[in-house]
Amino acid sequence: MARGWFAPLFVALALGTLAPTTAAAPPEDGSEVDLDSLRKRFKEGIELESKQRWAEALTVFEEVAKAKSSPQVRFHVALCHENLNRLREAKTGFEQALKLAEADPDSAKDVLDSAPGRIAALEARIPVLVIEVSDGGEAVVAVGALELGTIKARAQTTLDPGAHDVTVKEGGKTRKLRTISVAEGERLEIKVPAAPKAAPEVVAPPPPETTTTVIAGTKVPFFAVGAVGLASLAGAGVMIGLRQAAIGEVRDSCGGDDTGCDPALVEVAERGQRYEHAAWGLGAAGLACLGAATVLFFTVGQDEVVTTTKKPAAARVRLGVGPSGLSISGTFTGPCPRLPTTSRTASARPTRRRRSERSWARAPTPSSGRSSRSA
Repeated sequence: MARGWFAPLFVALALGTLAPTTAAAPPEDGSEVDLDSLRKRFKEGIELESKQRWAEALTVFEEVAKAKSSPQVRFHVALCHENLNRLREAKTGFEQALKLAEADPDSAKDVLDSAPGRIAALEARIPVLVIEVSDGGEAVVAVGALELGTIKARAQTTLDPGAHDVTVKEGGKTRKLRTISVAEGERLEIKVPAAPKAAPEVVAPPPPETTTTVIAGTKVPFFAVGAVGLASLAGAGVMIGLRQAAIGEVRDSCGGDDTGCDPALVEVAERGQRYEHAAWGLGAAGLACLGAATVLFFTVGQDEVVTTTKKPAAARVRLGVGPSGLSISGTFTGPCPRLPTTSRTASARPTRRRRSERSWARAPTPSSGRSSRSA
């Protein structure tokens, strides 16, 4: 695109802004500004513009803008973007140049006069893309290098003329949907699929509640059985003592060879025998109890650990998303309550009884003796 009648005026005014009397912004690397070099580089950019070598001119003007930014320099940067078909950047550059010119209108009247028209012309030329998400959902969309982020239902943006790839992000992966081509001043509407909704989080059932109880052991059985054994042995000892006393009483009345005993002491002798039998019985019972007490000492009375597990309620609820909408399903386990059947049975019986009564009423009685026939 030709620079037009205002180009010579811009050159003169831009060179004026680079005069030594003008305060220069410090360069990014902290070095001093060489205004003579900047004026020379700016002239080179103007010459490249005249030859329509826009990419090379843009490099020169951006270099000058880094060292000293002025409305005229920003204007020429935007002009290069425009001729390189970067309309969005060009519009932004003209707006920046206009803002700088409004801050210093005396030295940038040319920019004040030309920038608004350029901005208005670009607004009419820049294509507009309208993106609609299917089913009113959401989608993470990018058009070329332009990241649009999450779009809810519908959104629009501006693009540079040309071809652009439309991509969406799903589950951390980028997927290409299509390639669109837009011309200057075109308004294009496209539809993109909604991102799949995340599956509902499955909440694991709580773990079973476990309770551990320690029951202290007791030695009462051991002591009880042992006491009975000892008492039995003591009783056996008493019986032996009584037997020995009875035997001594009888022997005292006898001769040296246990003959010629007093017949009157027969009952005492028999009582001694009964004491002997009782001593054997009590002795055997006492030994048996002591043996049982020994076994109980090692087997009974240890601490007992009881673990009780309480299961949580067995109920599961699932959420599903389908074409018809949201669905909820549940699974419940456990005893199923039986429905009462008494009322249904009771209500059905009268119905059958009434039907039988009506059938009986329609049947002919034997006493009538009439029969029907068709003529």
